Amino acid sequence: MALTLLLPVLASLQLLPRLVSPAAKLPAPAFSVHPLKVEYLLGDIVDLTCSAPAVKDWVSVFQYYSNTGWAVSAWVSSGWKHTYNLNITEPRSAGSYSCNYYTGKSGSFVHSLESNHITIRVKDPPAEPTLRVDPTSGVMSEGHPLLITCTAPGDARQLRFHFYQDGAKIIPGDAGSEISTAEPGNSSMTVSVLSIPRADTNSTGEYTCQYEEKQSERWMLSTRSQAVTVTLKDPPPQPVLSMDPPSGGVTKGSLCSSPAQPPEMPDEWRFHFYKDGAEIIPGDMGLRSAP
Repeated sequence: MALTLLLPVLASLQLLPRLVSPAAKLPAPAFSVHPLKVEYLLGDIVDLTCSAPAVKDWVSVFQYYSNTGWAVSAWVSSGWKHTYNLNITEPRSAGSYSCNYYTGKSGSFVHSLESNHITIRVKDPPAEPTLRVDPTSGVMSEGHPLLITCTAPGDARQLRFHFYQDGAKIIPGDAGSEISTAEPGNSSMTVSVLSIPRADTNSTGEYTCQYEEKQSERWMLSTRSQAVTVTLKDPPPQPVLSMDPPSGGVTKGSLCSSPAQPPEMPDEWRFHFYKDGAEIIPGDMGLRSAP
């Protein structure tokens, strides 16, 4: 059974050092891929097969390379053929691939000539969407509605949208949010809106979005949008409440007033009064308020 040791992975893009050996004395292997396509999609798995010709000694190691610096070494116990499953996870998986093999033991390896090269092309993911927040400043007043719109480029087609807050996917219905989007197979559109009816401290953070587009009967995920940041305005300063008469002592039937004055007079404001924690409704029990 082949024991595959993953040395550098695609993310590292570091070339695996070749095993120390004398000059190549063995014939080159045959290198093939399956399935063979003109262009691969993200998520495809490609079988890379390295087939050595019959040689005197068993093959000990197969090595696979690409011109991007990626390399994998597979140690085997017997045989002249090995297959490595390459997972196409990103556009950088594209490149020119080849392989070779080694016989012998550590310290006395003999390596082969390099195989034929096969080019693997990877289709780019769908283009990045645009994310917009309303209000455009991203600065919200607590309790006000928040709308975040994700727009995919191009013409109307079947898409699926996803929104993220601080990197975590938002599930429709969470925290009072309502996501409006087309369901696959029902209609086509390029816009989805994340609606939060009443913004609060849980609504702040960094938002991004992405979408899925159906290609070759498979849903392909786009790259994520640029982030937008949502913050809350500081609440207005505490008002000052005074009483007339100042003592707070009143007789039945007398007039009592409690003016409230905000520290700064905004362009528009509304006052609310409370008694024993309950809001006072103007007109109840003969009470009234004046601007």
